[in-house]
Amino acid sequence: MRRLLFCMIALVTVFAPLSGAAGGASAEGKRGAAVAFAAETAERFTTGPGLPVWLNGKELDFSPPAATVNGTLFVPAVRLAAALGLQHEAAGGEYFMNAMKATSGGTTVTVRLGDMAMDRNGEQVPLPGAPYADDDWLYVPLRPFAEAFGYNVRWDELKREVVMEKEWEALPAVGTEAKLKELLGGAGAGEFDGSMKVTMMDQRAAAPSPAAADADGGAAKTGSASAAPQAAATAGDYSQTNVQVAGVDEGDLVKTDGAYLYQISGRRLVLTRINPAAEMKVAAAVQFDDELFAPRELYVDGDKLVVIGRSQKPGPNVKAAPENTGTPAARAQPDAPVSSAAGPAAPAQASGTGTIAVQPLPEKRVPISVPNKIVFGPIVTGVTKAIVYDIADRSSPKPVRTVELDGNTIATRKIGSVVYLVANAPAYNYRVDLKASSDAAPPTPSYRDSASGSDWRNAKLPGIRYFPGPIRPNYLLIGGFDLKHPERPLALSSFLGSGQTVYVSDKSLYVAQTNYGGSAVVRPFAGEPAPAASTPVPPDNGGPKTTVYRFRLDGGSVRFAAQGDVPGTPLNQFSMDEYDDVFRIATTRPDGNALYTLDESMQTIGRLEKLAPGERIYSARFMGSRAYLVTFRQVDPLFAIDVSDPRSPAVLGALKIPGYSDYLHPYDATHLIGFGKETVQDDKTGAVLYQGMKVSLFDVSDVTRPVELFKTNIGDRGTESDLLRDHKALLFSKDKGLLAFPVSVREAQAKDGYKDPHQYGALTFQGAYVYHIDLQAGFELRGRITHLTAQDQLKAGYDSFDPAYVIKRALYVGDTLYTVSDGAVKASDLATLGEVGQLRFGDR
Repeated sequence: MRRLLFCMIALVTVFAPLSGAAGGASAEGKRGAAVAFAAETAERFTTGPGLPVWLNGKELDFSPPAATVNGTLFVPAVRLAAALGLQHEAAGGEYFMNAMKATSGGTTVTVRLGDMAMDRNGEQVPLPGAPYADDDWLYVPLRPFAEAFGYNVRWDELKREVVMEKEWEALPAVGTEAKLKELLGGAGAGEFDGSMKVTMMDQRAAAPSPAAADADGGAAKTGSASAAPQAAATAGDYSQTNVQVAGVDEGDLVKTDGAYLYQISGRRLVLTRINPAAEMKVAAAVQFDDELFAPRELYVDGDKLVVIGRSQKPGPNVKAAPENTGTPAARAQPDAPVSSAAGPAAPAQASGTGTIAVQPLPEKRVPISVPNKIVFGPIVTGVTKAIVYDIADRSSPKPVRTVELDGNTIATRKIGSVVYLVANAPAYNYRVDLKASSDAAPPTPSYRDSASGSDWRNAKLPGIRYFPGPIRPNYLLIGGFDLKHPERPLALSSFLGSGQTVYVSDKSLYVAQTNYGGSAVVRPFAGEPAPAASTPVPPDNGGPKTTVYRFRLDGGSVRFAAQGDVPGTPLNQFSMDEYDDVFRIATTRPDGNALYTLDESMQTIGRLEKLAPGERIYSARFMGSRAYLVTFRQVDPLFAIDVSDPRSPAVLGALKIPGYSDYLHPYDATHLIGFGKETVQDDKTGAVLYQGMKVSLFDVSDVTRPVELFKTNIGDRGTESDLLRDHKALLFSKDKGLLAFPVSVREAQAKDGYKDPHQYGALTFQGAYVYHIDLQAGFELRGRITHLTAQDQLKAGYDSFDPAYVIKRALYVGDTLYTVSDGAVKASDLATLGEVGQLRFGDR
C-alpha cells in the first residue's frame, strides 16, 4: 500500500527541477493532500510482484525488488542505470527521490517523478506509466528506459521472464571482406570456369542525356491554377487510404488533404485543386528529370510530399569498357564513398533544391571479365528512390531531398512524419568464382541521401549484420527518414538476408522470408559452432518454412529484436498481425493451413494446424481477439478462429459456400465484407470454374455460426478488379453507407438462355461501381462511373480500353465523390452520382 500511496502522490505533487528539491511554505499541506488523495484512489491501481529480468544472459538482482503496476514492469531507476553501465545523477526532494538523469554515448535521458514522458536528447518520449517513489527509491518503466539506450527488451512467454540485450549483440556482424566471402561462398554464388563462354545480349536501357540526367524530380510545370490562391486543407470529412493498421500509412497512387488531390499519373506527379468541385484545376504537373524513374506511390504530410518508385544506376564492380576488350572490373571499396561505377563523384547542385546530378548510364551491356574467370550480370542495378517535395506553394512543388537505396522495394510505410523504406538488394550483380579470385569480393549495398551529400556510399561491413540460419545472396535494407527533421540523415540498417512480405504495426516491423528448401549456408549465432560445409535446409514436413524477423521502430531507425520460424507460407501482409505484444501469422502448408502465435522473443507459444487439408488460404483478416481465414478448393470455407488465448487458438465456427474471397474488410466488429469470385462446378468433369466478381456481407456476431447475409455478383468469367490484389483500391465508409471500387466488367453472350461457364465474356465496362451498404438491405448498386467517352468505347478493342482513362481509385471529400484515372479526375455528387465537374489531362 505504501508504494501505491507514493504512486498517487507523484501524480498530484509539484516537483522541482533535477537539481532542486520539492517543497515550499505549504509543502506539508501538499503532502497531506496528496496522501489523502492517494488513499481514496489507490484501489484503481493493480500491482503485483516483479518479474525475473535477464541482461545479456545474467539475471539481475534488483534490491529493492521490481514491481508491476497495471501490467507495466517498474524497476528502481538507479539500479537499472548501474546495471546498464550508464552515468547517472539522481536528485531527491524533501520526502523522496524525484528525478534521475542518465547518460551513455550521445544519449541523455531524464525521468521525473509523476511525468508521463521522459526527456531523451530534448525530445519527449511517452511512458506507459508515470515514475513513482517507494521509500527513497524512484521507480521507472523498464522497457522505454532501456530501449532509449539501444537495448532490446522482450518478453519470453515460455520462461515467463523479461530479457534485455544490447541491440546489436543479438546479431553477429559481417565485419570484414573475408567474412563476407565466407558467408556467401556457398550461398548461391555462381561458380564458373574459364572454359565457359557467356554471350551478353544488348538489353540497353535508354540513357538520359546529360541535360536530363537529374536524379531528382524536375521543375513543376505550372497548370492553369497557378495563379489561384492556395486553398487550406479541409479538416476532417475526406477519405484516406485504406490501410491495414490504423496510424500506419501506406503509400498509394492517390492522396488527398481535402483541398487538393495528389496523384501519380503515368510518369508525372499531378496536383489538382478540387475545391470547388465544379472548378477543378491542375495546380502543377511535375515531370521527373530522371528518365529511368518509375513512380509507384506517394505520401503527403502537411506541406511535404514524397514520391517513391524505382530507378536504376550503374551496377557495382563494373565500369564501362569497349566491347570485347576484356577490361578488368573495378571493385568498389566497401567503406568509401562512390559516385557511380561509370565516373567520378558528381557535385551536389548549388541551388539547394536537393537535386543531384549523376553520370549517364553506359550505352549498352558490355562484356566484363576478371582474369581467367567469367563475370556476368546487369550493367545497371535497381534502385529504390524517394523524392521529397516542399508543396507549401501547391502551384510550384520544389524537390528538397532525394533518398536512394540499392534494390527493389518490398514495402514502405509512414508513421507520423517518419517514412520507412524496405528493399531487397542482390549481393551479386556480377557473379564470379569467389574461391579462385581473391580480389572479387562482392560490393556492399550502397545508398545516397542528398541531406548528407551527393555521393553514393557503401554500407560499412562492421555495421552489416547477418541472420543465423540459411544465408541467401541478398541484402535486406531498411531505411528511415523524418520529414519534420530534414537535417537528420537517412537511418539505414543493412542485413545479409532478404525478405518477401512485410507487416508493420505502430511499434514493430516484421519481415517474412519463406525458404522452399534446397542447399544454403547455415550460420549459427555468435559462439555456436558452424557447420563444416553448405548444409541442406529441409523445410518442415517436406514443405516450406517461413522465417519472420521482428524489428523495433525508433523514430526512423530500426532495431533488430528477434526472429522466429513457422511452417508454411503466408499469403500477404494480412496473414500477419500484432496484438497485445503477440505476433500472429497464418500460413498454408502441404498438409493444410495453420495459424501460429509467437511471443516477443518470436518463440511459438500457440498453434492451430491442419485446417482445410488440400486447400490454400485465399484471404486472412485479424480483428482483435478473432481471426478469419478463407480457404478454397471447391467451396469457400470461412473460418472464425478465437485467438483471445494466444497459447490455444481454436476454431469457433465455419461457413462453406460457393466462391471465394480474395480480400476481407471489416464492416464493424461483428461483420465482414468479402471481395472475390463466384464459382460453379462443371457437371461433366467436376472442375471448379471461377466466374464474375462476388461481394459478400458476412455476419460473425455468432462466431460459431457465420452467416452470409447478402451477396452481389458483377459480370461473368474474366471480370476483374484491382481490389482483388490491392486493398488500397477500396473506398468504404460505414457512416456514409458508401462502398466503391474500380472494376473491369466482362459479359458473356447467352445462347438459348444459357451461358457457358467456360466462356470468357467480352469487355463491356470499366469504371467504379458505387454501392449503398447497410445491415438491413445489404448492397444497393447506386450507379456506375466511367471516364471513358462514347468515342473511347468505340475505339476500344475486344480486350482493352484506353489505359489513360481506366479508373484506379475513388475517394470522397465532403459530399463529393471523386474518381481518378491517369488521365482524368471526375467529381460526382455523392447523393445523386450526377457529374459535378471533370478535368481531363490525359494528353498533357
